[in-house]
Amino acid sequence: MLFPEVLSPQRIKDDDWATIYSVPEVICTEKADGSSWRMLVGYNETGELIMQFGSHHVVLNLEDIKVQKSSSIHRWFANSILEDVARCQTLRNYAQFLLGGVPNSFFAIYAEAYGSGKEMGTIQTTGKKYAQDYFLAIFDVLIWKQEEGKFLDWDALDDFCHAISLPLVPIMYRGKPDKEIFKSLLTAHSYLAESHKMPELKPIEGIVIKSNPPQKIAPGKDWTNQWYTFKLKNAEFEEVRPKKEPREHADWGPAEIFAEQVVTRERIHHVIAQLTEQGNIIEHSLRDLSIIPKAMIADIVKEEKALYETCLSDIITEHIINKCLNKYTIQLYKTMIQPQL
Repeated sequence: MLFPEVLSPQRIKDDDWATIYSVPEVICTEKADGSSWRMLVGYNETGELIMQFGSHHVVLNLEDIKVQKSSSIHRWFANSILEDVARCQTLRNYAQFLLGGVPNSFFAIYAEAYGSGKEMGTIQTTGKKYAQDYFLAIFDVLIWKQEEGKFLDWDALDDFCHAISLPLVPIMYRGKPDKEIFKSLLTAHSYLAESHKMPELKPIEGIVIKSNPPQKIAPGKDWTNQWYTFKLKNAEFEEVRPKKEPREHADWGPAEIFAEQVVTRERIHHVIAQLTEQGNIIEHSLRDLSIIPKAMIADIVKEEKALYETCLSDIITEHIINKCLNKYTIQLYKTMIQPQL
């Protein structure tokens, strides 16, 4: 079950701010610079208890985990949880309590995997260094039953995390929406790094702002219309580069500018992490260009949908935009692997 779209700085419009200011209370948490992780516990169509692990792009069933142990951050955390007998029993008990054994019902735990920010053996994450080891920080839990779902409010989420002995993301503010407070939070040091007794990490990557309580999710609805979650990033983490004048094809100007904005080193690192999670081998050589540009285009089309569609016109087609994205990805990736060439 994919997590609803989270609006990034480039996609937050005045109407979105009006929406967030209309809610009585918001929760602001630290945005960790790591890898997405999720766990699903529930009952299949026959009423059998199931567990799945993974991320937006990876789904691991128990059989997958047993076959290839600790080959990714998702399997590593899955094994850590499965080897904790008491925690597994707590998860089973919660499934029975929350879902009552109803077929096609589940709860999904959404978290960020973070830690050393580099490869350690066969384990890989991306992002800043918050700790010497690897950890999870839960940011949401979805309960899905009888063809409709609901996210837990903050207090229920806090109780849930205490029950299964997994930590929540650090809360930085709870109260009425206030743009000045949002801005001030971006100057804070990392509570995650502090909790692991690491040197002060400043500035934080950003904050996540969400309405509390969350909205109910109805079948067939666009989640972004039901769920108010925004992220604000510090400038050094934004996935946008300064605009430059287009160098070729004058009619392609908007597509060229868009490509230069969204094709960034951070996004390439993010896509490489996704490809690695999916079992692809990244050689950090020109051979990678057989898969990275295509994956970059798919990520940009998904994450920058509004900006992508703005570029479309009678002259600028999807083919032209994708050609520009492909070109800038190849150019930038070549500079990233230059020492290995």
